[in-house]
Amino acid sequence: MLESAFREGRISRETYEANLAKLGVTIARPAEDAAAVLRRAHQEGKVDRTLYARNLIRILGVSADPRVANLESAFLAGKIDAELFEKNLRRLKEPPR
Repeated sequence: MLESAFREGRISRETYEANLAKLGVTIARPAEDAAAVLRRAHQEGKVDRTLYARNLIRILGVSADPRVANLESAFLAGKIDAELFEKNLRRLKEPPR
């Protein structure tokens, strides 16, 4: 019942987690996606384009792919935005179909 109240938006995450803690239930909550943290920092102006690009490439583990250089150049030159840059880098991680 507690979980459904949270899913349906009747209680906040904080309330949900506080109640679980009171019940002695621990949940395996995935760590926040490092790429999401980096994206937010870039959007807030805390990380410049170059640092964002280099770290995103590292986080996603695609630095060995030769196509990354073209994507990085296009992003740094302002030809593609951060959303498209990340989307294309993630596509490089996918196995060929």
